[in-house]
Parts: sequence; structure tokens; C-alpha cells
Amino acid sequence: MTAIEQAEAMGSPSALPTAPNPALENLAPPPALPVSFHPTLPPAQPNDWRPDTVMKPTVQPRPPRQYRIRDRDTLELIAERLLGNRQRASEIFEANRNVLSRPDLLPVGRTILLPPRDQRSDLEPVAGSR
Repeated sequence: MTAIEQAEAMGSPSALPTAPNPALENLAPPPALPVSFHPTLPPAQPNDWRPDTVMKPTVQPRPPRQYRIRDRDTLELIAERLLGNRQRASEIFEANRNVLSRPDLLPVGRTILLPPRDQRSDLEPVAGSR
């Protein structure tokens, strides 16, 4: 049995005999690094510096706006026109319980307070998400 057949029988390709390579025997060691690459300072000591905590900008809540009720106004129409969403009519009613007795009975000429326009309702709905 030859050496190759023995290596194959053992299942190890590293068992194959290798011929000496004369080019690898006479290699010189790599050159030394230039002086600029040698560290001259002692290793840095750890410190306890930490970046400042990032503070989120504080958003001042907008004060409620005033609105004078006109003839043929409904809370849903006011909410749609001024807040961008009919579903917010109940917010208007809750904010004005001291002025309004019922959500379907709006006294013409009475001034009510409107909650701030919600920034999320400023966005247009995505097509097909209704």
C-alpha cells in the first residue's frame, strides 16, 4: 500500500507526505517596525468619564384655543374642520362640560375651548388603510 492509499484509508489529508520546499527554508525574519509604530507612552489608564445624558427637548403643551359656536355647527364638524378628525368630537365635549349640557345641543354664540390639534392627526391616512 502506498503512502497516499494509507492517508486515504485514515481519512486525513494532512497525513500525506509533503516534499520539503527549499524556498521556505531560507526565509529571513520580517523587518522591525519603524520607530513611529512603537508605543512610547504607557498604556492609558481607565477613567470614569461618561457623556452627558441626552435630554429630550420639552414640548410645551399648547393652550386650548377658543371657538365661537356658529349656526349649524356640530361637534363632529368642528372636530373635523379644526382638529382634523371627527372622532375627536368627544374630546371637545369633555373639555367643555361646564358650557355644554349635551353633545347634540350647541348654543349659538357660546365660546368653547378646543383641545390642541394632535400632531398624529396632521398626517394624511395611508391609502387603503381605512
